[in-house]
Amino acid sequence: MNQIHLIKDVEKDLDLLEDEIYNEAYKYLKLLEENYEKYSLPLYDMDGRDLKGCRKTYFCNAEYRIVSKLENGVINIINVIAVGKREDMEVYKTAHQRLNK
Repeated sequence: MNQIHLIKDVEKDLDLLEDEIYNEAYKYLKLLEENYEKYSLPLYDMDGRDLKGCRKTYFCNAEYRIVSKLENGVINIINVIAVGKREDMEVYKTAHQRLNK
């Protein structure tokens, strides 16, 4: 069983999205809860930023990403680290900064 957890600042990421994009992001968060492996791909080094152990989910015609990390336990917690545009590696920069606070 998986459970989504939005880390600090992710709600702000979501609030910045237009309604249609927000709704699609929410749909993919629910899909991640159901089958994390199926709806995400592994991340490694993204433009010099080590995101090993994190996964990405494409949405909105692959223009946006959800970056997440799984914590295994009795209930698997999916920590959503960042949501945003892939353009200029923006979402990966944000995820790296949040992971390294």
